[in-house]
Amino acid sequence: MVVGYKERQYSPPITCEVYRNLRTGSLSVRSKEGEHKGLVIDHLPTVNLTDCDFHVDESGRQKVLENERKNVHATVSGTLQQTDLSLDDPTEITYNPYKFDSFVTQEAHQPIAEAEAVVIEVNDESVNFLAESVTPKSSK
Repeated sequence: MVVGYKERQYSPPITCEVYRNLRTGSLSVRSKEGEHKGLVIDHLPTVNLTDCDFHVDESGRQKVLENERKNVHATVSGTLQQTDLSLDDPTEITYNPYKFDSFVTQEAHQPIAEAEAVVIEVNDESVNFLAESVTPKSSK
């Protein structure tokens, strides 16, 4: 049992979505199940997820472009793991609303939709994403 934000208790593995908290600079973990569904259950510097989906809300992204001001519109959903993940062949992932409309691979800028595992870490002013077994986003 983990006691997180506002004394909310949870037990990994738990389905959640993760985004960068613009005020604290940490990663906010919002539960997608149980008694705290829809609420932030923790703020962490590093998050380990499995069975991940990457999502960018286009209307939120457009507000960033129009106002040139950050807002929360990009998330990674998956199953929060309590232990550190060991990635055999990690792919670096990035997201920049001014350059891309989705999360992309750092090297080739290939849009991605899913990954088997993701380690997200906050360092100073940046967020680092390392993903295992990335699934490309399909073209519409």
